[in-house]
Amino acid sequence: NHQSRPGRPDAVVYGDSHAAYLFHGLASVDKTHNWLGIASIDCSIFLAGGKQSKEKDCDGNARRALDYLSSKDSPDTVLLAHYGYSAENVIYGADRLGARAGLVQVEAVSSTDRIKQRSLEQGLKTAIGRMQAAGKRVVYLIDVPEMPVFARDCVQRTSLLPAKSLCSVTLEAVELRQRGIRSVAENLKKALPDLIVMDTVPALCNGTFPCELASSSFSFYEDSQHLSVRGATKVARELLPKIGFTHAAPNSVAWVQ
Repeated sequence: NHQSRPGRPDAVVYGDSHAAYLFHGLASVDKTHNWLGIASIDCSIFLAGGKQSKEKDCDGNARRALDYLSSKDSPDTVLLAHYGYSAENVIYGADRLGARAGLVQVEAVSSTDRIKQRSLEQGLKTAIGRMQAAGKRVVYLIDVPEMPVFARDCVQRTSLLPAKSLCSVTLEAVELRQRGIRSVAENLKKALPDLIVMDTVPALCNGTFPCELASSSFSFYEDSQHLSVRGATKVARELLPKIGFTHAAPNSVAWVQ
């Protein structure tokens, strides 16, 4: 767990490693509010009935976190961020593939396991419903696009490293890969109308495709799926005005209504 400064937190970002990386952007941009980050690394915390790591005590960590987040002692604003492709049958991101050279190219396809998707949706619905019943304002973040290569290979460019096109994502690839998680978000919004759903893609891409996520001069990613401080800061600048946490105007953020 991390906190931007000592004292009672004003807001919390909760999830897995994706929440942990986003925390640094929120804490960097928002100097007014005290942010708390709660992350269960390598745990599918919202996958109801899914197999979890007993060594990491994923189920216990999720239960304790939810107990806290639905208590009167926790912040009123809860931001949820997690790996969005746990219900997909096809692995796409270089990290998940275990690629080391960053040269593996996989076709972006949509192949959602319906049982896993329902499990994820049910787990999220239960957690969000409990927090909302406790009076919390819950914001759900649709995960960032995956990269088929490592960001470092886009920054450290040589003749052996990937073509520039592999360091970008097309709108078609994003839509295919995110079809499952966007369906989950849409169903959650229908079931829980007070839920705020934020789309990270416009925050990163500004409506321009192919969307360059890393190059020899910058990188929005730490690896192939986690935001770098620069990327997390960019997303945070777009998110914070929408939840009333800064006076800075966002550039472009899409919302699922």
